[in-house]
Amino acid sequence: MSMFRCVAITNRHLVRGRLADQIRLLVAGGIPSILLREKDLSQEEYAGLARAVIPLMSVPGDCILHHHIDVARDLHHPAI
Repeated sequence: MSMFRCVAITNRHLVRGRLADQIRLLVAGGIPSILLREKDLSQEEYAGLARAVIPLMSVPGDCILHHHIDVARDLHHPAI
């Protein structure tokens, strides 16, 4: 077992197409964790993104929510 874990940090301004689609490709390629760091989204937009990404992860906590604590609380999400 490795001491290190790869975490992809999002920036949708650097992505062509939908961010959720790119995250799906990262997960399929073996990236185990995603940090949703989209600080300029409204709480509602961030919640929608989180709802799209969390189910893509093999372990829900592997999607780490970065900015909106209320979104994590509303979604009963363990990782912030």
